[in-house]
Amino acid sequence: MSRKLRIAFLDFGERWSRSIKVGITQNGHEVIEILGYKLNSFQELIDALDQIQPDFCLSRNFYLINSPQTNEQTYKDFFQNQKHRFVVWYHDTVEFNDPPFLLKLWQSPPYPQSTLFMSVEASDRSFFSQRGLPFVHLPIAAGEHFFHLRRSPSFEQLKTKFDLDITFVGSQIIELESPPDTHQNFASALGEGYAQSLYDFVETDHQALFTDEMVKFFNSDFRTPKEFRSGLSRLIQTIGEQVSTDTAGNLSIDRGRLNSFYSWMRLTNLLNDLRKFDIRVYGSELWRNSLCDYIHDTRSLSEDELVACYAGSKINLHFTKYHFSTGVHERPYNILAAHGFPLTDYREELEELFQEDEIATYGSQEELEDKINFFLKNDRLRREMIERGHLRVKADHTYKTRLEKLIDQACQFFGL
Repeated sequence: MSRKLRIAFLDFGERWSRSIKVGITQNGHEVIEILGYKLNSFQELIDALDQIQPDFCLSRNFYLINSPQTNEQTYKDFFQNQKHRFVVWYHDTVEFNDPPFLLKLWQSPPYPQSTLFMSVEASDRSFFSQRGLPFVHLPIAAGEHFFHLRRSPSFEQLKTKFDLDITFVGSQIIELESPPDTHQNFASALGEGYAQSLYDFVETDHQALFTDEMVKFFNSDFRTPKEFRSGLSRLIQTIGEQVSTDTAGNLSIDRGRLNSFYSWMRLTNLLNDLRKFDIRVYGSELWRNSLCDYIHDTRSLSEDELVACYAGSKINLHFTKYHFSTGVHERPYNILAAHGFPLTDYREELEELFQEDEIATYGSQEELEDKINFFLKNDRLRREMIERGHLRVKADHTYKTRLEKLIDQACQFFGL
């Protein structure tokens, strides 16, 4: 691509937005921001695009208009009749990103036209290929601001506050009145609560079935995304054989939320088991009622504090939610960009993105605990891995490199 492109970016104020815009400009192209969270209708989006006349419009997901006026039909009408080109780059999987009414849109044609789909998750390829839609796998990258450590005395002082052995930073979506006493009781309570949240579309005489199967599901020990997906398929099949087609369909569409709750349950249990390492947890006040006998601050960190935490902690624990079957979450990239040490659960794509001596992984809780002990005792090796991993991220896993590929693929697809 020799000429300078004009790219409209549908910005919803998410944490990736700044890095995406910087990545576009670093590649020598013009980016025009459309504030997606201020749009109330597709007509407002069309008017904005008609005025900008971009080469294409980039969105972080398919949920283009966050308004009560949008539904499955308005999306179908828009994508069948609009004249502008779109690139949709999912930063999560399709089933996790799109709300239920949009997942219904994908169940039958017509499908969106003049749109190139991308995802950080390679397994999404089958979803789009089954519908005859173009797809490109494009991993996520390190946020631009994580590279720019504040080398001022004030930042170094801030970093000393996070001179800790092991930390975890992440959100919590499960609001508990008190920490779980046992893993089994926690799983059973979540299963019952999740089933009750679905009662609005479950026939009354099948509500007990839903509760029983959900409790059984949450008590299952799925240790890998593959095991989880197999268990989820069995759950949907078991319930689907006994309920109406509409009810079974609604459960299938809700699998993204089910995935989230199961993943956060596993994470909560893991963090409770790691209390013996004096792990410090940040990211949400909700963690206070999720962790047993935990007396430390769990608040969300500011941007400077987050970078300082990544850089100051000896080990930064990372846990990947199960909807990432093979893909890599942004956090390991960001930790390495900040000169921190991530210890992350294994995903297949890590082998394509990093060398073995550039990032530390674990495949089970037993292996995780062994590696925590090992790296706390081997500081030199840990620092060497940080340096190699940081150089890899800086060279290959920035938003500049990702947007270069995205723009190249878009030019090929649209003939620009």
